[in-house]
Amino acid sequence: MEDDLRHSSFTAAELLLDSCASKMVSATYDLLCRFAKDIESLDDPRALEVIAALEARLKDASPAFDYINVLEEERRVLWQAVAERDGQISSLNQAGTERDDQISILNLAVAERDGQISSLNQAVNERDGQISSLNQAAADARRELAQVLASKSWRITKPLRFSRRVALSQPYVATRRALSDNSRALWRALPISFESKKKLKETLFKTLPRVFRWSKAYHAWSAFTAPINYSPITNVQDRVALETGGEYVPLIKVAPLDQKPAKLISFYLPQFHVIPENDEWWGEGFTEWTNVQPAQPQFHGHHQPHVPEGLGYYNLLDPAVQRRQVELAKLYGIEGFCFYFYWFGGKRLLEAPIENYLNDKALDLPFCLCWANENWSRRWDGLDSEILMAQQHSVEDDLAFIQHVARYMRDPRYIRINGKPLLLVYRPSLLPSAKDTASRWRDCCRGNGIGDIYLAYTQSFEAVDPAKYGFDAAIEFPPNNSAPPNITGSVAPLGDDFGSTVYDWRVFVERSEHYKQQPYTLFRSVCPSWDNTARRKNRGTVFLNSTPAFYQRWLENAIGDTHAHRPDPDERLIFVNAWNEWSEGAHLEPDSRYGYAWLQATRNALSGQTHVPDNQRKILLVAHDAHPHGAQMLALNLAKTLNQGMGFRVDLVCLGNGPLLNEYAKWATVHLLSENDPHGVEAVDLAKDLFARGHRTALVNTTVSGLFLETLVAQGIDCVALIHELKGVLCKNKLYGHAKAIAAYAAKIVFPAIEVVESFNGVAAIPADKIVIRPQGLYKRRDKSTSREWARGQLRRKLGLEDDAQIILGAGYADHRKGVDLFVAAGLAAAKNLPKACWVWIGHWEPGMQHAVENQLSQCPDMRGRFIFPGLQADTDLFYGGSDVYALTSREDPFPSVVLEALDAGVPVVGFEGAGGFVGLLNEGCGKLVPKENAEAFALAVANLLAKPEERDALGLRGAALINERFSFRRYVFDLLDLLDLNLARVSVVLPNYNYAHYLPERLESIINQDYPIYEIIFLDDCSKDESIQVAERMFRESGIDFRIIINEENSGSVFRQWKKGADLASGKYVWLAEADDSCSHGLIDELLNGFRTPGVVLSYCESQQIDEAGRLLANNYHTYVADVDAKHWLTHFVMDGRSEIVNSLSIKNTIPNVSAVLFEKNVLTNVLKNHFDLICSHRIAGDWFAYVFVLNEGKLAFSPKPLNKHRRHSGGMTISNINQSQLHEIRRMQEYIVEHYSVPVGKIEQARRYIESLQKEHGIAVH
Repeated sequence: MEDDLRHSSFTAAELLLDSCASKMVSATYDLLCRFAKDIESLDDPRALEVIAALEARLKDASPAFDYINVLEEERRVLWQAVAERDGQISSLNQAGTERDDQISILNLAVAERDGQISSLNQAVNERDGQISSLNQAAADARRELAQVLASKSWRITKPLRFSRRVALSQPYVATRRALSDNSRALWRALPISFESKKKLKETLFKTLPRVFRWSKAYHAWSAFTAPINYSPITNVQDRVALETGGEYVPLIKVAPLDQKPAKLISFYLPQFHVIPENDEWWGEGFTEWTNVQPAQPQFHGHHQPHVPEGLGYYNLLDPAVQRRQVELAKLYGIEGFCFYFYWFGGKRLLEAPIENYLNDKALDLPFCLCWANENWSRRWDGLDSEILMAQQHSVEDDLAFIQHVARYMRDPRYIRINGKPLLLVYRPSLLPSAKDTASRWRDCCRGNGIGDIYLAYTQSFEAVDPAKYGFDAAIEFPPNNSAPPNITGSVAPLGDDFGSTVYDWRVFVERSEHYKQQPYTLFRSVCPSWDNTARRKNRGTVFLNSTPAFYQRWLENAIGDTHAHRPDPDERLIFVNAWNEWSEGAHLEPDSRYGYAWLQATRNALSGQTHVPDNQRKILLVAHDAHPHGAQMLALNLAKTLNQGMGFRVDLVCLGNGPLLNEYAKWATVHLLSENDPHGVEAVDLAKDLFARGHRTALVNTTVSGLFLETLVAQGIDCVALIHELKGVLCKNKLYGHAKAIAAYAAKIVFPAIEVVESFNGVAAIPADKIVIRPQGLYKRRDKSTSREWARGQLRRKLGLEDDAQIILGAGYADHRKGVDLFVAAGLAAAKNLPKACWVWIGHWEPGMQHAVENQLSQCPDMRGRFIFPGLQADTDLFYGGSDVYALTSREDPFPSVVLEALDAGVPVVGFEGAGGFVGLLNEGCGKLVPKENAEAFALAVANLLAKPEERDALGLRGAALINERFSFRRYVFDLLDLLDLNLARVSVVLPNYNYAHYLPERLESIINQDYPIYEIIFLDDCSKDESIQVAERMFRESGIDFRIIINEENSGSVFRQWKKGADLASGKYVWLAEADDSCSHGLIDELLNGFRTPGVVLSYCESQQIDEAGRLLANNYHTYVADVDAKHWLTHFVMDGRSEIVNSLSIKNTIPNVSAVLFEKNVLTNVLKNHFDLICSHRIAGDWFAYVFVLNEGKLAFSPKPLNKHRRHSGGMTISNINQSQLHEIRRMQEYIVEHYSVPVGKIEQARRYIESLQKEHGIAVH
């Protein structure tokens, strides 16, 4: 045949080399070739005989060929069965993987539950301690009772006790009244202390309830100590006992709100004027202000006193006061006052303000009444039974009361619900029969023209169905009856006599997120803050952590719940406790600390201005699924850091299911696209919706997400892709189209190492300008509070190993790619040389690999005990910290986080050459590399490291240093945001400290919780002798912010040396020199950065409040201090040329009183401190003044009048309020320096001279 007609072509020589071809076949082939080439003729008889002979032999062999065909068919069937079985095994492996994922999540849940159990055990121990203390107190009370029983007073009153037995046969009412009067007189005459009376009363009421249960004193005590129905909340996190956050808000000048979603009614206390009764009981001139003005802070960070602003310490008998109150209430959305009404059997107290309100028709704000139907007693002194004015409940009193109140109900301003006047009763349980009383009131009102009335009670001490009392509704009354978390132990008392109780106010906000519904009408209530230490002094109750922003959120939730469950607009009422309860720290009225912030928060909530600003930072993330592997854990920690640590609102698109979905949802709004075409209708609609929500950029994680990246870009969302996979994974999973989409459509593509770039380029070519090489940061840092020695011991005990056992650790999903089989092979190869070595792998198995490894180990049964596979572990810190060497046996791994975690723990790493992007890192001196997939070489490298502890430790230390220098996760996120053009300014906080441990909790909280994300914190301790380092380490470790603690072995002697050191160490663009004893609002940095929006600004600062050593407000600003320079200059925002500010202001005095209020441009500050350091450092009081001048010489200054900084003034500090002759010379030299170097007008020079003279006169300094 012709060559091109043959099925195959080969030579006779090649056929002879084929061992499967018989000689008969070769002979036949040779003959046919000769025929084809015409060497032999088909007509030759001899050739025909040969052909006949070969044909006969082939026929004889025919059965064998047939049998071979049968075998081939059987083999084909077997291969098909094997393929089907492989498919089943693959499906089982996938099911096993999913089950392992579920087990891993359950393990994490078990670990969290263990933590909760530990916390509960701790709480039980604390409760046991409290019980022990109470038992001791009861024993003390019993001893005092025994002393009373043995006293002369008790013997003297024996006739009275006898008279009681006799009186039992007398009419009940007369006997009870006489006994009550005698008992009260006896109680007052008892010769024991007030505290002993309290203990005695509690003991008597507890042990002899049948004797005392008829008394009003017992009823009041029982109601006050009754169990509270609410269950204590357990999931409020981070209860730091500090009152920071929020800022002063000025009065707004806008029109009142037209429409409001609910009617807000504020409780109103009328005790701000003098009455004869209070003069008699409390001293002449007593009003509520008598307690408010002298209030003192009881612990560090405690805000007292509350100082009224705008209205001042007003007198409610002044008509202008109520007019102004009405104006403010209407402006900020309050729709009614609920006056506390005091009626005692026909006797009225504090009635004048309510009467004046009724008579002044110009006061057009609606109102209603709340009968405060308790006895008037010395309650805030704790003498509940010392009645000053008693209630006198009776049928006649019921009718007299309602007839008197009817005159208010007839006023057209009186608040009505569906036409029914609203009447509140504070404690209906104190009425002999609340139902009967309610019935009498209703009948009376129907008969006198009022009509039906609407009765409600406050849930101040009980929370029952109002129908029990014959009432229509109940009203929440926070903070009463709420079982809040007790955080007294977290505050630092200012005095040894501290006896207050401190609760966490934030629990109210959290509970309002999930209101419990009741089967009766319940009106919601909110409370801006609460603190009655003005009344109770050192025995008060304080609710910490309330801020206007939190209060606004609570009110928003109350409004939402009211709308959802009150379809009748007339019943959409919400109450506020209170308008003016100044002695209880519960007031909407403006004060010197917050200004009008509480009122502004109220208006914001009513107007629909959510507590989340409209311009809040937002970001879009894309994750390919939710299984707990490396890339998915990276996506989770990106969401967490962006949301929790940087204040972003995160939307996360997840393209597949998995057990991490709930974890994603903690930090992001999750949009699930599982099993949807990434180019399909659902994906396109989602991309359009995300664009409509304002998203213009996205972080897209992994190559698997590449097709959806293309969909996002098509809808106008620019994408930055994060690539972690090497070529082997891309090819195995057939991600060619995904990779090409990323290469074509991503704006930037981030790779952890050049090796990953080269590998990806082998699948999809990338334009060079899109490539960014940025290793991911380490999101899981090891807890450095425990030592390596401790971890070594703990891990060996956990695994049941000897103390001197050597541990080689591996971690990750145990599959072929991760090389767990090579891990075992290396361990077996090293077994003879390392008799104490144990090879430990943490992570769940790929099922097929687990079977293969078990077979591998079964060949060496004596070595099986050297290998431990504990599975997935929640506490990986212990394994990394307790290991000697980390074994990275991956065949292919781009830049695994396990390497970073090992190095962070100071553990050197052994890995394979060419296996991924980590190779370059290990070559920097923190590990060893061996030929790829060579288990023997791997074993030798491990053995060498274990034999040389000095080299091993050196490699580990180098690795830990590299992690600290280059693998901050927070910095990684900042860099990713830059790529998305969501640039965050990098603010470095330099915090000089010397012996300020007692101020640090407040100070560090004010820094850590800034609204604007902090880049890093540099804590410079100048050889403190207190607990400063421990406090700082604890709070920084929990903050998630990068920090460095630099400790001077000797005190530097100058804060300016610390300034210079911190500025040199700072890596941010801006530097905040935050002094350790000051504090600030959470909005400080956000406001100061606004100043840098103007090009050329090198220094931005704001107004400062002045506080004393105990945190008391001294002044809301420095206006008085700078008034002699310019009374108006610092009242508004401004940006000023630096030289002009030097000439016009700084030439006279230092008009930047506190460096904590200043944000510097870093490069300018470092140059100033470098070039002028000796001059600055030589001036103790004017050094900062010189620094400001040198900085402002380089650019512009920005100022904000918001008093967001809190400058702590110490009585013996080095300030302008406490100077001597030497310091006065410094001030004069500073003034002279400016005159010499700048063109200062004569008028400014004269102002400077007068300032010097005023200081001389003020401080008694002689003129030289």
